[in-house]
Amino acid sequence: MSYMYFREEKVDVAVVETGIGGRLDATNIVDSLVSVITSVGYDHCEILGSTLNEIAFEKSGIIKPGRPVVLGSELPRDYLSVIARNKNAKVYSADGTSNFQEAHNNILKKIVHVLSTECRFNVPAAAIKHATACRQKCRMEYVDKKMIKDALGCRGSVCNVILDAGHNKSALVLRCEKYRNQL
Repeated sequence: MSYMYFREEKVDVAVVETGIGGRLDATNIVDSLVSVITSVGYDHCEILGSTLNEIAFEKSGIIKPGRPVVLGSELPRDYLSVIARNKNAKVYSADGTSNFQEAHNNILKKIVHVLSTECRFNVPAAAIKHATACRQKCRMEYVDKKMIKDALGCRGSVCNVILDAGHNKSALVLRCEKYRNQL
């Protein structure tokens, strides 16, 4: 349905996220201009494999022959780079950082760079500025205690609340590191 919607809306670029993996994912029917692998962690191991390289292999299934791929920093980059080279896919690496939002902004900027240089899309600077200023809700989001008290009408103490839609060990570790001094 999403593909029909994209066609009806005549979008220039659609961002299509895979489901559980890449190699056997239904989204693999898309002839993508750029593939992106943001991270590889230990999730869905019963399907994708028990090692990072096994999981990376499954995720690498989205890499298209002769098309660029952007790699995040939290993954076996050397292993994925070999797979990409075997598919004649140029590798672009996004800089890593311990800050979740910065890391994703670095990936976004690298994708825009690839779209601009490899695919000849003109992405306005204002659009990039807006996109990197946006913050995903429920992603490493610390909820202010006053806001909780106001919302619940509480007068007593309120526990710390951190919303994170991340669902694997690496997301949990990153969250703990980020908020260690605030808890």
